[in-house]
Amino acid sequence: MQSHQADARHILSLAEDEIPAFIRGQIEAKVFSTTMKSLNRELFSTDIDARQMAQTALTRLGFEV
Repeated sequence: MQSHQADARHILSLAEDEIPAFIRGQIEAKVFSTTMKSLNRELFSTDIDARQMAQTALTRLGFEV
């Protein structure tokens, strides 16, 4: 089974008008919570770039970080 989970890099590559459809697709595929958990884990990464990308991705999805 192929995972539809997105990473921060993918989320940051989306155009602003693609975000709502992306979120709907994640929810329909039942992987949105997995994607969110992954991004939240990255917020505590020792890799500064990964941490910043996760923070930017979450903000882009409409969450305050």
